[in-house]
Amino acid sequence: MQRPILLTLFTILVAFVTVAAFVAHALTDIREIKIAKTAGKAVSQSIPDVEAGRSLTFLLVGTDAREGKENLEIGGGDDESARADTTIVVKISADRKRIYMASMPRDALVDIPECELSNGVVVPARRDAMFNTAFGFAWSNGDKSIADGVACAAKTFHEVTGIHLDGVVVADFAGFAKVVNAIGGVNVCLAEPFKPHSVGDFQLPAGESHLNGMEAIQFVRARKGVGDGSDTQRQVRQHYFLRNVWARVEAQGILSNPLKTLELINSVQDMLQFSESISSATTLGGLAYALRNLSMDDIISLRVPFEPEGNRVVLTSDAVKVWEQFMPTTLAEEEAAELAKQQEQQHQQPANTDSATPSEPAQETGSESGQQTPKQPAQEEEEQPKSGSDSDASDDEVAKTPAAPSLPDGSKEHKEEDNLGLLQCPQDH
Repeated sequence: MQRPILLTLFTILVAFVTVAAFVAHALTDIREIKIAKTAGKAVSQSIPDVEAGRSLTFLLVGTDAREGKENLEIGGGDDESARADTTIVVKISADRKRIYMASMPRDALVDIPECELSNGVVVPARRDAMFNTAFGFAWSNGDKSIADGVACAAKTFHEVTGIHLDGVVVADFAGFAKVVNAIGGVNVCLAEPFKPHSVGDFQLPAGESHLNGMEAIQFVRARKGVGDGSDTQRQVRQHYFLRNVWARVEAQGILSNPLKTLELINSVQDMLQFSESISSATTLGGLAYALRNLSMDDIISLRVPFEPEGNRVVLTSDAVKVWEQFMPTTLAEEEAAELAKQQEQQHQQPANTDSATPSEPAQETGSESGQQTPKQPAQEEEEQPKSGSDSDASDDEVAKTPAAPSLPDGSKEHKEEDNLGLLQCPQDH
């Protein structure tokens, strides 16, 4: 009887050592970018507990740097500059049941603060400059350092919005493509054929298509020849794709299996870069596991309203309402907001239940104005932001309860996906 017991114990020990070695390897290979010096108070340097009952907010930065052979092949040309081509703020609710995301328009005119770089150079503050140049100026003056570029972009985002960030994740062209390949590609479903310009021969038919990493980067980058050609509509497509990435991960049961989660982290850790607060596998793994029950429908896209300013855009005063959704919240505050919302919905029920024609719920009519942005002639890549219709990110009004933030459902923004022919798509095959 002792031999089987000893064998079992030995097997468990070997399995434990194997897992421990795997985790230890994962802990040491994550690419950390040190941004604390330049970003200052804008970004946390640590997250003590991912299950601490408070919301977490991160900045996702996609760069167009052509560093390395792979990025040069994907991006094309020989441009030696670098910009934050895509900047998305993501908030994970305190109860870990919702994710909100919104894009900062890259061509938005903002005030960029002074940034002291890692090499000691101080990039002076600038007024009414394009948001994405915060990254570019710091990168070019900081010995072409991605960390300096990201840190100045994060500091600028914080100054413009007032949002404190718990961490920053950075992906270049090649990194994004490799992450998509690591999860086996992603399905997209389109109402009409997708025929963009300026991305080689890349096209997609109407219906369902399975995209590998290279195809995915072309899908989210494309602007000219698609819809009205605006960066605004491209942002909608990027949010749609990210929600489908999540659906793909969910369909494979990755987050509900700690070993699968660590395997994924291990496979993508050299493709992405993480700020100090989230540069360990234990933090990333713990956060991923905390989100294991989240579905694609729980990821809510919000639109930041802006107006045209020549070939650029300026944020409207209503942008504050969107940024408010990304301020820190506790579990108690979110529960109070949910209760207030339910009570408000009950109050809105029709008083006369004997009416022959029951009251119908209000229907969304597409984008905020209910109309598509008119198509305009194509312009050069850096000269074509378009005006988007203003959006109030919290149209679902709730009772005015102190310290109880509103809970938008993103129905307007998701309706925009339908208007652009971006359809729900299965990810289980």
